[in-house]
Amino acid sequence: MDFNSFYVHLGRLLYSVALADGAIHRSELEKFHKILRNELVPLEDSEDAYGTDNAYYAEFELERLIDDGVDKNEAFTSFILFMEDHSSAFDSNLKNLCIQTARKIAEAHAGVEPAESQMLRELEKKIYDQV
Repeated sequence: MDFNSFYVHLGRLLYSVALADGAIHRSELEKFHKILRNELVPLEDSEDAYGTDNAYYAEFELERLIDDGVDKNEAFTSFILFMEDHSSAFDSNLKNLCIQTARKIAEAHAGVEPAESQMLRELEKKIYDQV
């Protein structure tokens, strides 16, 4: 699996979770940037052709989706389809990373709201239904 593409799709997942309640809040963006700096970048050792850590592609994609006003369901479905197309690469560590990171974004503003909770449940169902 191309980790550049993984992080683009992770950005889509996190965008959809942050937008699940109808708005992306500053606290969710701050949490995202903290996770990126402290967890994703240190974890990832692959780079693009220009020497940029591939984890930053989650940020690039999140910003693009915000700028373009992409529908949260479209972004979520894109992540799910990517995951299904690369199911053999999604080991338990990668699955846990996706779920835990999405949960942290959902918790960042006023706790997990009902729409976010529903999206997290759907994510967990799709991830754990993978063979």
